[in-house]
Amino acid sequence: MAKPDTKAAEKNASPGILLEGQEVPDFATWEELQVGFAPYWNPSPGAWFYGQIVEKDERDSDFVRYLVRAGTATACKRGPNDAAEEVTVKPGEYFSVSVYYSLRDTFDIFLESGFRPFIRVLAVKEVKTKTVGQTCWTWKVNIAPQDKKLFETAKMNLLAQKNDAQEFPPKELTQ
Repeated sequence: MAKPDTKAAEKNASPGILLEGQEVPDFATWEELQVGFAPYWNPSPGAWFYGQIVEKDERDSDFVRYLVRAGTATACKRGPNDAAEEVTVKPGEYFSVSVYYSLRDTFDIFLESGFRPFIRVLAVKEVKTKTVGQTCWTWKVNIAPQDKKLFETAKMNLLAQKNDAQEFPPKELTQ
């Protein structure tokens, strides 16, 4: 892998400590960094996002979410649901998505295999469940044709690894 060109980076670096007589930079021309908790995307019928699943945030077991790198501008929200602020996540920035049961296996395969293509996820229909306050969704997930083949290979390799790791027949059945 090529080493970063540090001389070019230093030449283009922002000023450091300002010495007496030096001007303060024009911060209006500087880029803003995305900090804090990533905004969240909420499904609604027909809503979709295009992005890359990059991480599963399990820091709070009651609030597990996937972190997605946006492939296009994506309408999201920040803050509590009842007072949420609408924000637009720019391409390359991050947002989060709840762990929906019907997407979990696919997203986990991306993460476990290291194969992380850009996908489009379309919310088709909200489906009520027997659990009060809980809903499920039906989805359409689109993937580029060349990536679908790679995904299927990654999926089969993960299944094979899991099967190889299991002892067969289980000791309890042979004793």
